Amino acid sequence: MRIRREGHAFEGRELRVYNRCKRGRQLHLLLVLTDESRSLIPASWTDWSERVLGQFADGEHASPATLLLASVTDLL
Repeated sequence: MRIRREGHAFEGRELRVYNRCKRGRQLHLLLVLTDESRSLIPASWTDWSERVLGQFADGEHASPATLLLASVTDLL
């Protein structure tokens, strides 16, 4: 992921995602820093949404609905 947060020490740097979790209602990413330590930062500070919702192979943009595995009815 690329850090997009203005003023962040790693702004513009590409970092590897080690894990992800939700804190409250916000998605956080556990990123591996350049010295191999890890830092938990909000996904909103990165290009996460651009990569996850980015282009499919056919060039169409994905919507959140297309990322669903099954409907609630199917799961129940």
